[in-house]
Amino acid sequence: MNAPAIDSIVQIVGFSILIFAPFSKRRLRARWASTVFILGSVIGIARGSISLAWDLGWFKLSDASSRLFEDYLSMIGGLLLGFLFSLIFSGQLSGKKLPPNKAPEPTGTALGSSTIL
Repeated sequence: MNAPAIDSIVQIVGFSILIFAPFSKRRLRARWASTVFILGSVIGIARGSISLAWDLGWFKLSDASSRLFEDYLSMIGGLLLGFLFSLIFSGQLSGKKLPPNKAPEPTGTALGSSTIL
């Protein structure tokens, strides 16, 4: 296996792990950051899969189309890098850590329940 194929596999695995970051109950993130995590992960997995298929020679394009295709893959890589930098510089990559005993507060009582003081 060649080095670009291994890089594509690492990218697929990395973005597959990163897609679960916004669902952590221990960290609090802004809604836009969770959206960027999910959208960036889906795009990253798709880019890695297409790049892996390209590196393994599963499809061939003409010379002009091949250069254009590689340019598009590079642009998508830049988009993903921009997503990552936006999360890093905003502080949303790590999120705000919640205390271990902090449980979500109930918004109301259930019907038919009684509270004894």
